[in-house]
Amino acid sequence: MAAALRQPAQRGQYQWRRLRRRSDPGQIPAQRRDKRVTVDSETQIAQDALLRDASQRSLEIEGEYAAKLKGFLQQLDASKAGNLAALEKDLNFRQEQLLGNARDEMDAIHAAATSAKIRAMNEADRGQIHNSCTVSPPVAA
Repeated sequence: MAAALRQPAQRGQYQWRRLRRRSDPGQIPAQRRDKRVTVDSETQIAQDALLRDASQRSLEIEGEYAAKLKGFLQQLDASKAGNLAALEKDLNFRQEQLLGNARDEMDAIHAAATSAKIRAMNEADRGQIHNSCTVSPPVAA
């Protein structure tokens, strides 16, 4: 029975100590205060490590995307260069056609002019031959 009586008394002392600690926060035992400081320090260190890791990962991701973007831009530049080369080839072909057609037309104009000159010269020659073949009547004196 003596043990049963001690329990309520022990509970009362525990509650009294607990109540005292709550009412007087300056009386936190040094061991608990040290644990709190340790937990705070460890938490801060863990947060700093987490931030460093996140920053490092972010830089790695940025590097990966920059490399991918550079690759895409190189592909785009190569595609653009191919398209421009095809355009230049097509324009050169069309220009050659235009110049060839213009040259053919100029040749045709020259040929027609030369033919017209030759015809005119032949007609002039025929006219002189025809005039020299005709005898003029004697002139009376």
